[in-house]
Amino acid sequence: MRFNSLGPEGGTAMARALVTNTHLTLLNLSHNGILEFGAVEIAQALRVNNTLTRLQLRFNYVKDIGAVAIATSLRESGNTALTHLDLGENGLGTQGCVKLLQILHGNTTLERLFLYRNNMGD
Repeated sequence: MRFNSLGPEGGTAMARALVTNTHLTLLNLSHNGILEFGAVEIAQALRVNNTLTRLQLRFNYVKDIGAVAIATSLRESGNTALTHLDLGENGLGTQGCVKLLQILHGNTTLERLFLYRNNMGD
């Protein structure tokens, strides 16, 4: 599903599908411009989806709001499925990355978190 210009509406549609899907383990939505709104909707879907193990959201401009929403959903729902999360090239700032890592502290399921090419400072 990468490079399809889905936009926030497409992100919302994918989130709705994730709520009921029990087979999909990898979802690559990279380069789709889902923005913060689409990421927040996907975050909500992750609260109930227990089959998705890899989520690639690279280059979607989810920014701090979307990334923190995803991390919060993983923490609050106790999601034990997602092992790989790619949030590279999403315009996350230093504060957003710090908040994201604080929320994910103690998560024993997530094995790989990609945050490359964001706006992190020192």
